[in-house]
Amino acid sequence: MYCANQDGLFISQGIMINNYAFKIVLATLFWLGQMKICITVINKYIVFMHDRFVKQILIIAFALFMAIFPIVLFARYHHNDIIMQILTLHPRRFVAFVLLLYFLFGVLLFIRANIISLIRKLSRPFPPRVRLLERVCLIHPDAPKWTPPRIPLGLGRFLNSFNNYYQLEKSIYEIQSDNLPDDFDGLRVVHLTDFHFDGSLDDEYYDFCIREANALNPHIIFVTGDNISASDYTKQAVKKLSELQAADGVFFLRGNHDFWTDGKGFLAEMKKKGCVVLDNKAIRIKKGKSQILIYGVEHPWKRDIIWDNLLRDKRDIFTICVTHTPDNFRRAADAGAALTLCGHTHGGQIRLPFFGPVICPSRYNRTYDQGFFERNGGLLYINRGIGSTVPFRFRCPPEIALFILKKTLTVP
Repeated sequence: MYCANQDGLFISQGIMINNYAFKIVLATLFWLGQMKICITVINKYIVFMHDRFVKQILIIAFALFMAIFPIVLFARYHHNDIIMQILTLHPRRFVAFVLLLYFLFGVLLFIRANIISLIRKLSRPFPPRVRLLERVCLIHPDAPKWTPPRIPLGLGRFLNSFNNYYQLEKSIYEIQSDNLPDDFDGLRVVHLTDFHFDGSLDDEYYDFCIREANALNPHIIFVTGDNISASDYTKQAVKKLSELQAADGVFFLRGNHDFWTDGKGFLAEMKKKGCVVLDNKAIRIKKGKSQILIYGVEHPWKRDIIWDNLLRDKRDIFTICVTHTPDNFRRAADAGAALTLCGHTHGGQIRLPFFGPVICPSRYNRTYDQGFFERNGGLLYINRGIGSTVPFRFRCPPEIALFILKKTLTVP
Protein backbone atom coordinates (compact mmCIF):
# COMPACT_ATOMS: atom_id res chain seq x y z
CA MET A 1 0.00 0.00 0.00
CA TYR A 2 1.04 3.59 -0.62
CA CYS A 3 0.12 6.69 1.26
CA ALA A 4 1.08 10.28 0.50
CA ASN A 5 1.67 13.48 2.38
CA GLN A 6 2.75 16.94 1.31
CA ASP A 7 6.40 15.86 1.01
CA GLY A 8 5.81 13.02 -1.42
CA LEU A 9 5.01 9.29 -1.52
CA PHE A 10 5.79 6.70 1.15
CA ILE A 11 6.05 2.92 0.93
CA SER A 12 4.06 0.97 3.47
CA GLN A 13 7.26 -0.25 5.16
CA GLY A 14 8.01 3.38 5.99
CA ILE A 15 10.72 4.06 3.42
CA MET A 16 10.13 7.40 1.79
CA ILE A 17 10.33 7.33 -2.01
CA ASN A 18 11.48 10.92 -2.35
CA ASN A 19 14.70 10.43 -0.40
CA TYR A 20 17.85 11.96 -1.85
CA ALA A 21 19.33 8.74 -3.29
CA PHE A 22 16.11 7.89 -5.06
CA LYS A 23 15.91 11.37 -6.57
CA ILE A 24 19.45 11.02 -7.91
CA VAL A 25 18.60 7.70 -9.55
CA LEU A 26 15.34 9.05 -10.92
CA ALA A 27 16.94 12.23 -12.26
CA THR A 28 19.67 10.14 -13.92
CA LEU A 29 17.07 7.91 -15.57
CA PHE A 30 15.14 10.96 -16.76
CA TRP A 31 18.37 12.41 -18.15
CA LEU A 32 19.14 9.19 -20.02
CA GLY A 33 15.60 9.09 -21.33
CA GLN A 34 15.84 12.71 -22.44
CA MET A 35 19.11 11.95 -24.24
CA LYS A 36 17.47 9.02 -26.01
CA ILE A 37 14.61 11.23 -27.22
CA CYS A 38 17.07 13.88 -28.46
CA ILE A 39 19.17 11.26 -30.27
CA THR A 40 16.05 9.83 -31.90
CA VAL A 41 14.97 13.28 -33.12
CA ILE A 42 18.48 13.97 -34.48
CA ASN A 43 18.55 10.70 -36.45
CA LYS A 44 15.01 10.79 -37.75
CA TYR A 45 14.81 14.43 -38.77
CA ILE A 46 17.82 16.71 -38.31
CA VAL A 47 20.53 14.67 -40.09
CA PHE A 48 18.47 14.61 -43.29
CA MET A 49 18.29 18.41 -43.57
CA HIS A 50 19.92 19.93 -46.65
CA ASP A 51 20.90 23.21 -45.01
CA ARG A 52 24.29 22.48 -43.47
CA PHE A 53 24.36 25.50 -41.17
CA VAL A 54 20.89 24.87 -39.73
CA LYS A 55 21.75 21.20 -39.24
CA GLN A 56 24.94 22.06 -37.36
CA ILE A 57 23.17 24.56 -35.11
CA LEU A 58 20.34 22.14 -34.28
CA ILE A 59 22.69 19.24 -33.52
CA ILE A 60 24.80 21.44 -31.24
CA ALA A 61 21.67 22.85 -29.58
CA PHE A 62 20.34 19.36 -28.86
CA ALA A 63 23.77 18.27 -27.58
CA LEU A 64 23.94 21.25 -25.21
CA PHE A 65 20.40 20.59 -24.04
CA MET A 66 21.30 16.97 -23.26
CA ALA A 67 24.37 18.13 -21.33
CA ILE A 68 22.77 20.88 -19.21
CA PHE A 69 19.51 19.06 -18.49
CA PRO A 70 20.66 17.28 -15.29
CA ILE A 71 22.35 20.45 -14.01
CA VAL A 72 19.13 22.42 -14.38
CA LEU A 73 17.11 19.59 -12.89
CA PHE A 74 19.15 19.54 -9.68
CA ALA A 75 19.89 23.26 -9.48
CA ARG A 76 16.22 24.20 -9.63
CA TYR A 77 14.89 21.34 -7.52
CA HIS A 78 14.34 23.35 -4.32
CA HIS A 79 13.12 26.41 -6.24
CA ASN A 80 10.62 24.90 -8.64
CA ASP A 81 7.47 23.17 -7.49
CA ILE A 82 6.93 21.39 -10.82
CA ILE A 83 10.40 19.80 -10.79
CA MET A 84 9.84 18.75 -7.18
CA GLN A 85 6.58 17.09 -8.13
CA ILE A 86 8.26 15.23 -11.01
CA LEU A 87 11.18 13.95 -8.92
CA THR A 88 8.86 12.78 -6.16
CA LEU A 89 6.59 11.03 -8.70
CA HIS A 90 3.70 13.00 -7.23
CA PRO A 91 2.39 15.33 -9.97
CA ARG A 92 -0.34 17.58 -8.63
CA ARG A 93 -0.43 19.92 -11.62
CA PHE A 94 -1.20 19.12 -15.25
CA VAL A 95 2.17 20.43 -16.50
CA ALA A 96 4.04 18.22 -14.05
CA PHE A 97 1.93 15.22 -15.09
CA VAL A 98 2.64 15.76 -18.81
CA LEU A 99 6.37 16.25 -18.21
CA LEU A 100 6.51 13.14 -16.05
CA LEU A 101 4.90 11.10 -18.83
CA TYR A 102 7.37 12.58 -21.29
CA PHE A 103 10.36 11.63 -19.15
CA LEU A 104 9.00 8.14 -18.48
CA PHE A 105 8.51 7.66 -22.22
CA GLY A 106 12.17 8.57 -22.73
CA VAL A 107 13.25 6.07 -20.05
CA LEU A 108 11.26 3.32 -21.77
CA LEU A 109 12.90 4.20 -25.11
CA PHE A 110 16.32 4.06 -23.45
CA ILE A 111 15.68 0.65 -21.86
CA ARG A 112 14.23 -0.73 -25.11
CA ALA A 113 17.20 0.51 -27.16
CA ASN A 114 19.74 -1.07 -24.80
CA ILE A 115 17.93 -4.40 -24.79
CA ILE A 116 17.85 -4.41 -28.61
CA SER A 117 21.52 -3.39 -28.74
CA LEU A 118 22.50 -6.21 -26.40
CA ILE A 119 20.54 -8.78 -28.43
CA ARG A 120 22.20 -7.58 -31.64
CA LYS A 121 25.68 -7.78 -30.13
CA LEU A 122 25.06 -11.32 -28.92
CA SER A 123 23.50 -12.42 -32.21
CA ARG A 124 26.00 -10.67 -34.52
CA PRO A 125 29.46 -12.09 -33.90
CA PHE A 126 32.40 -11.14 -36.09
CA PRO A 127 31.82 -12.84 -39.48
CA PRO A 128 33.81 -16.10 -39.60
CA ARG A 129 34.98 -15.25 -43.13
CA VAL A 130 36.70 -12.11 -41.88
CA ARG A 131 39.92 -11.81 -39.88
CA LEU A 132 41.35 -8.60 -38.47
CA LEU A 133 45.07 -8.44 -39.24
CA GLU A 134 45.93 -5.03 -37.88
CA ARG A 135 44.36 -1.95 -36.36
CA VAL A 136 46.52 1.02 -35.54
CA CYS A 137 45.97 4.70 -34.79
CA LEU A 138 47.97 6.98 -37.10
CA ILE A 139 48.67 10.43 -35.70
CA HIS A 140 50.82 12.70 -37.83
CA PRO A 141 53.65 14.32 -35.81
CA ASP A 142 52.52 17.75 -37.05
CA ALA A 143 48.89 17.17 -36.09
CA PRO A 144 49.09 19.46 -33.02
CA LYS A 145 50.08 22.29 -35.38
CA TRP A 146 47.18 21.72 -37.77
CA THR A 147 44.24 24.09 -37.84
CA PRO A 148 41.77 22.83 -35.22
CA PRO A 149 38.47 21.59 -36.65
CA ARG A 150 36.20 24.61 -37.10
CA ILE A 151 33.22 23.91 -34.89
CA PRO A 152 30.36 26.48 -34.94
CA LEU A 153 29.27 28.76 -32.08
CA GLY A 154 32.84 29.22 -30.83
CA LEU A 155 32.82 25.78 -29.18
CA GLY A 156 35.93 24.52 -30.96
CA ARG A 157 38.43 25.40 -28.20
CA PHE A 158 36.43 23.34 -25.68
CA LEU A 159 35.27 20.43 -27.85
CA ASN A 160 38.58 19.93 -29.67
CA SER A 161 40.23 19.03 -26.36
CA PHE A 162 38.65 15.57 -26.71
CA ASN A 163 37.98 15.51 -30.46
CA ASN A 164 39.11 12.34 -32.28
CA TYR A 165 39.19 14.03 -35.68
CA TYR A 166 42.91 13.90 -36.46
CA GLN A 167 43.37 10.42 -34.93
CA LEU A 168 43.25 8.43 -38.15
CA GLU A 169 42.73 4.69 -37.68
CA LYS A 170 44.02 2.12 -40.17
CA SER A 171 42.27 -1.26 -40.21
CA ILE A 172 43.46 -4.23 -42.28
CA TYR A 173 41.20 -7.23 -42.81
CA GLU A 174 41.35 -10.53 -44.67
CA ILE A 175 38.07 -11.56 -46.30
CA GLN A 176 37.59 -15.13 -47.52
CA SER A 177 35.33 -15.97 -50.46
CA ASP A 178 34.91 -19.27 -52.28
CA ASN A 179 33.63 -17.35 -55.30
CA LEU A 180 36.81 -15.28 -55.69
CA PRO A 181 38.70 -16.20 -58.91
CA ASP A 182 42.21 -17.61 -58.42
CA ASP A 183 43.78 -14.72 -60.35
CA PHE A 184 42.35 -12.29 -57.80
CA ASP A 185 43.52 -14.18 -54.72
CA GLY A 186 45.25 -11.59 -52.53
CA LEU A 187 43.50 -8.58 -54.13
CA ARG A 188 44.14 -5.50 -51.98
CA VAL A 189 41.16 -3.13 -51.80
CA VAL A 190 41.35 0.20 -49.97
CA HIS A 191 38.10 1.82 -48.90
CA LEU A 192 37.80 5.54 -48.19
CA THR A 193 34.67 7.62 -47.81
CA ASP A 194 33.13 10.88 -46.61
CA PHE A 195 36.03 13.31 -47.08
CA HIS A 196 33.60 16.25 -46.84
CA PHE A 197 35.90 18.92 -48.28
CA ASP A 198 34.53 22.22 -46.96
CA GLY A 199 37.39 24.02 -45.22
CA SER A 200 36.59 22.69 -41.75
CA LEU A 201 39.77 20.59 -41.54
CA ASP A 202 43.43 21.30 -42.24
CA ASP A 203 44.58 20.58 -45.81
CA GLU A 204 47.57 18.65 -44.51
CA TYR A 205 45.19 16.20 -42.83
CA TYR A 206 43.69 15.28 -46.20
CA ASP A 207 47.18 14.95 -47.69
CA PHE A 208 48.12 12.67 -44.79
CA CYS A 209 45.08 10.43 -45.38
CA ILE A 210 45.82 10.15 -49.10
CA ARG A 211 49.49 9.32 -48.50
CA GLU A 212 48.56 6.62 -46.01
CA ALA A 213 46.06 5.10 -48.44
CA ASN A 214 48.62 5.01 -51.26
CA ALA A 215 51.22 3.49 -48.93
CA LEU A 216 49.03 0.39 -48.53
CA ASN A 217 49.92 -0.60 -52.13
CA PRO A 218 46.32 -1.24 -53.14
CA HIS A 219 45.19 -2.86 -56.36
CA ILE A 220 41.89 -0.96 -56.14
CA ILE A 221 40.74 2.10 -54.20
CA PHE A 222 37.08 2.93 -53.66
CA VAL A 223 35.90 6.35 -52.47
CA THR A 224 32.23 5.96 -51.64
CA GLY A 225 30.75 9.44 -51.68
CA ASP A 226 30.28 12.70 -49.79
CA ASN A 227 33.48 14.06 -51.27
CA ILE A 228 32.43 17.70 -50.82
CA SER A 229 30.16 19.62 -48.47
CA ALA A 230 30.58 23.07 -50.04
CA SER A 231 30.62 23.90 -53.75
CA ASP A 232 33.58 26.27 -53.30
CA TYR A 233 35.77 23.26 -52.53
CA THR A 234 34.98 21.13 -55.59
CA LYS A 235 38.27 21.82 -57.37
CA GLN A 236 40.30 21.35 -54.20
CA ALA A 237 38.60 18.00 -53.58
CA VAL A 238 39.18 16.83 -57.15
CA LYS A 239 42.84 17.91 -57.04
CA LYS A 240 43.56 15.99 -53.86
CA LEU A 241 41.43 12.92 -54.62
CA SER A 242 43.07 12.55 -58.03
CA GLU A 243 46.35 11.92 -56.17
CA LEU A 244 45.07 8.52 -55.00
CA GLN A 245 46.90 5.70 -56.79
CA ALA A 246 46.06 2.02 -57.27
CA ALA A 247 47.35 -0.57 -59.72
CA ASP A 248 43.94 -1.53 -61.15
CA GLY A 249 42.16 1.78 -60.70
CA VAL A 250 40.61 4.29 -58.33
CA PHE A 251 36.83 4.48 -58.42
CA PHE A 252 34.56 7.17 -57.04
CA LEU A 253 30.87 7.77 -56.55
CA ARG A 254 28.80 10.60 -55.13
CA GLY A 255 26.80 10.84 -51.95
CA ASN A 256 24.01 13.05 -50.70
CA HIS A 257 26.25 16.03 -49.90
CA ASP A 258 27.82 15.91 -53.35
CA PHE A 259 24.36 16.12 -54.92
CA TRP A 260 23.18 18.80 -52.50
CA THR A 261 26.18 21.04 -53.20
CA ASP A 262 27.75 20.50 -56.64
CA GLY A 263 27.07 17.00 -57.92
CA LYS A 264 27.31 17.84 -61.62
CA GLY A 265 30.33 20.07 -61.14
CA PHE A 266 32.16 17.39 -59.17
CA LEU A 267 31.40 14.78 -61.84
CA ALA A 268 32.62 17.07 -64.62
CA GLU A 269 35.86 17.96 -62.81
CA MET A 270 36.59 14.33 -62.03
CA LYS A 271 36.14 13.37 -65.67
CA LYS A 272 38.56 16.15 -66.67
CA LYS A 273 41.15 14.50 -64.44
CA GLY A 274 40.45 11.13 -66.03
CA CYS A 275 38.96 9.73 -62.82
CA VAL A 276 36.27 7.04 -62.96
CA VAL A 277 32.98 7.89 -61.27
CA LEU A 278 30.62 4.92 -60.96
CA ASP A 279 27.39 6.91 -61.28
CA ASN A 280 25.03 3.94 -61.46
CA LYS A 281 27.47 2.09 -63.68
CA ALA A 282 29.25 -1.24 -63.65
CA ILE A 283 32.69 -2.22 -64.87
CA ARG A 284 34.62 -5.48 -65.12
CA ILE A 285 38.22 -5.85 -64.02
CA LYS A 286 40.19 -8.62 -65.69
CA LYS A 287 43.27 -10.55 -64.60
CA GLY A 288 44.46 -13.39 -66.76
CA LYS A 289 41.37 -15.34 -67.79
CA SER A 290 39.36 -14.21 -64.77
CA GLN A 291 37.25 -11.16 -64.05
CA ILE A 292 35.28 -9.55 -61.25
CA LEU A 293 32.38 -7.13 -61.46
CA ILE A 294 32.23 -3.77 -59.70
CA TYR A 295 29.12 -1.65 -59.72
CA GLY A 296 28.43 1.71 -58.15
CA VAL A 297 24.99 2.68 -56.87
CA GLU A 298 24.17 6.36 -56.25
CA HIS A 299 20.54 5.62 -55.40
CA PRO A 300 18.46 7.29 -53.96
CA TRP A 301 20.08 10.62 -54.88
CA LYS A 302 20.44 9.61 -58.49
CA ARG A 303 17.48 7.50 -59.47
CA ASP A 304 17.96 5.58 -62.67
CA ILE A 305 16.28 2.56 -64.25
CA ILE A 306 19.79 1.18 -64.83
CA TRP A 307 20.03 0.75 -61.07
CA ASP A 308 17.61 -2.18 -61.31
CA ASN A 309 19.71 -3.70 -64.08
CA LEU A 310 22.83 -3.35 -61.96
CA LEU A 311 21.23 -5.36 -59.18
CA ARG A 312 20.15 -8.30 -61.29
CA ASP A 313 21.42 -11.58 -59.88
CA LYS A 314 25.23 -11.61 -60.01
CA ARG A 315 25.90 -14.95 -58.34
CA ASP A 316 27.84 -16.28 -61.35
CA ILE A 317 30.63 -13.72 -60.87
CA PHE A 318 32.41 -12.26 -57.85
CA THR A 319 30.77 -8.88 -57.37
CA ILE A 320 31.63 -5.82 -55.32
CA CYS A 321 28.93 -3.20 -54.83
CA VAL A 322 30.02 0.30 -53.84
CA THR A 323 27.36 2.69 -52.62
CA HIS A 324 27.14 5.62 -50.28
CA THR A 325 24.39 4.52 -47.92
CA PRO A 326 23.96 1.18 -46.11
CA ASP A 327 20.27 1.38 -47.01
CA ASN A 328 21.16 -0.25 -50.35
CA PHE A 329 22.89 -3.24 -48.77
CA ARG A 330 19.93 -5.59 -48.39
CA ARG A 331 18.98 -5.32 -52.02
CA ALA A 332 22.60 -5.67 -53.15
CA ALA A 333 23.17 -8.75 -50.99
CA ASP A 334 19.94 -10.36 -52.19
CA ALA A 335 21.17 -9.81 -55.76
CA GLY A 336 24.39 -11.69 -55.08
CA ALA A 337 26.93 -8.99 -54.19
CA ALA A 338 29.75 -10.72 -52.30
CA LEU A 339 30.98 -7.48 -50.75
CA THR A 340 29.24 -4.12 -50.33
CA LEU A 341 31.21 -1.05 -49.25
CA CYS A 342 29.64 2.18 -48.04
CA GLY A 343 29.98 5.12 -45.67
CA HIS A 344 27.39 7.82 -44.91
CA THR A 345 26.86 7.04 -41.21
CA HIS A 346 30.32 8.20 -40.01
CA GLY A 347 30.10 5.29 -37.59
CA GLY A 348 27.71 7.36 -35.51
CA GLN A 349 30.39 10.07 -35.22
CA ILE A 350 29.69 10.46 -31.49
CA ARG A 351 29.48 7.12 -29.67
CA LEU A 352 28.31 7.51 -26.09
CA PRO A 353 28.55 4.81 -23.42
CA PHE A 354 25.22 3.01 -23.05
CA PHE A 355 23.89 4.81 -26.16
CA GLY A 356 26.27 3.84 -28.92
CA PRO A 357 26.09 5.91 -32.12
CA VAL A 358 24.41 9.29 -31.80
CA ILE A 359 24.20 10.31 -35.47
CA CYS A 360 23.26 7.51 -37.86
CA PRO A 361 21.40 8.73 -40.98
CA SER A 362 19.69 5.62 -42.26
CA ARG A 363 16.13 4.51 -42.77
CA TYR A 364 17.09 1.52 -40.61
CA ASN A 365 18.04 3.98 -37.85
CA ARG A 366 21.05 2.65 -35.92
CA THR A 367 20.91 -0.93 -37.22
CA TYR A 368 23.77 -0.27 -39.64
CA ASP A 369 26.28 2.02 -37.96
CA GLN A 370 29.84 0.78 -38.60
CA GLY A 371 31.86 -2.31 -39.39
CA PHE A 372 30.76 -5.65 -40.83
CA PHE A 373 27.26 -6.99 -41.37
CA GLU A 374 26.14 -10.15 -43.15
CA ARG A 375 23.08 -11.10 -45.20
CA ASN A 376 22.41 -14.02 -47.55
CA GLY A 377 26.11 -14.73 -47.92
CA GLY A 378 26.96 -11.10 -48.71
CA LEU A 379 29.15 -8.91 -46.53
CA LEU A 380 28.67 -5.21 -45.83
CA TYR A 381 31.39 -2.95 -44.49
CA ILE A 382 30.47 0.53 -43.24
CA ASN A 383 33.48 2.82 -43.07
CA ARG A 384 33.49 5.64 -40.50
CA GLY A 385 34.88 8.06 -43.08
CA ILE A 386 37.52 10.78 -43.14
CA GLY A 387 35.56 14.00 -42.56
CA SER A 388 32.11 15.33 -41.66
CA THR A 389 29.92 18.41 -41.92
CA VAL A 390 30.15 18.79 -38.14
CA PRO A 391 33.89 18.32 -37.51
CA PHE A 392 33.65 16.59 -34.14
CA ARG A 393 34.14 12.93 -33.28
CA PHE A 394 34.00 11.22 -29.91
CA ARG A 395 35.05 7.58 -29.46
CA CYS A 396 34.70 7.26 -33.23
CA PRO A 397 37.95 8.14 -35.07
CA PRO A 398 38.20 8.56 -38.86
CA GLU A 399 39.22 5.49 -40.79
CA ILE A 400 41.10 3.95 -43.70
CA ALA A 401 40.19 0.30 -44.35
CA LEU A 402 42.19 -2.23 -46.35
CA PHE A 403 40.62 -5.54 -47.39
CA ILE A 404 42.78 -8.41 -48.64
CA LEU A 405 40.51 -10.80 -50.54
CA LYS A 406 41.53 -14.44 -50.19
CA LYS A 407 40.38 -17.86 -51.30
CA THR A 408 41.53 -19.16 -47.90
CA LEU A 409 42.16 -17.20 -44.72
CA THR A 410 45.77 -17.04 -43.54
CA VAL A 411 46.43 -19.22 -40.51
CA PRO A 412 47.32 -16.95 -37.53
